[in-house]
Amino acid sequence: VGHAGGGGLPAAADPGRLGQRRPGDHRVPVPRHPSRLNHQPDEHLLDELSPGQRGAGGTVRFRSSGVEVDSDGSQSILACGEAAGAELPFGCRMGICHTCVGRLRSGRVRDLRTGRVHGQPGEMLQTCINAPEGAVELDL
Repeated sequence: VGHAGGGGLPAAADPGRLGQRRPGDHRVPVPRHPSRLNHQPDEHLLDELSPGQRGAGGTVRFRSSGVEVDSDGSQSILACGEAAGAELPFGCRMGICHTCVGRLRSGRVRDLRTGRVHGQPGEMLQTCINAPEGAVELDL
């Protein structure tokens, strides 16, 4: 494992590299943080979810940026948006919760932790823990 900037940190732990991906890599690097192990379902935790806790999928539209992405519902809105090139707010990867929120314009989402389907226009959603249940539009 290479080290970043001679600071003694492994490259994956370098705060300047958080959220960066290699060309062709659609997986989002998510450093594990003890305070969020049971909070944000990153790829490692998604493998542990039952099929009923995954979203049905659908088109996610980020209104401010104009980015649209088709999601199969197996990833969070945050992960699928970033994979499509959207620059979305987040702090969860650094242990700061509730910074990945966006206002729901339309559609419904599934909480990937609990399987609960919810969503009302104007509701503030955490994009790191929700997946689309059909077409979704967010003010992001």
